[in-house]
Amino acid sequence: KQEYFLLSKPKNIKKYKWVIPFTYKFQNEYKGDNLIWMNLTDNQIEIPYSGKNIDQWILGNLNFMGYYRVNYDEQNWQKIVRQLKENHYTFSPTERAALIFDSFSLARIGYLDYSIALELTSYLNKEMDYVPWKSFFKSITYLDNM
Repeated sequence: KQEYFLLSKPKNIKKYKWVIPFTYKFQNEYKGDNLIWMNLTDNQIEIPYSGKNIDQWILGNLNFMGYYRVNYDEQNWQKIVRQLKENHYTFSPTERAALIFDSFSLARIGYLDYSIALELTSYLNKEMDYVPWKSFFKSITYLDNM
C-alpha cells in the first residue's frame, strides 16, 4: 500500500497518492521484470504469489528506480538479511544500498525495528562496492548524532 512518507511527523498528514510503477522480483527469479502499476485510487496492491515462490523473499523497487521507499513484513526482512549473509551479490549494489537506506529511514520513524536495520548491515564485512557503504555511513550518521 502507499502512504505519504516523511522523516518527521507533521501535524496534518496529507493524503497524497501517486501513480507508481512498482517493480519486484522473487528470490528464485534471475531477472525481475514484474511490474504492477499503483494508480490514484488503489489503497493497496496484491503481489501474485504462487506455490513455487511462497517461501522466497520478494524485493521491490528494483535497482531503486522509483522514488519511493519499500517496507516488508518482518519475515521478508529476515529472508533478505539471510540472503545478504549467504550471497549479497544476488542483489545489485544499488539494491543493497536501497535496502540499507530504506531500512534505516523506516526505523527512524518507527515503521521498522532498528534491530532489523542493524542486522541487515551485518553482511558489510564482505561488501566491496562503494554505494552500499555510502548508504550505510549516511544512514548511521543519524544514530551517531542521537
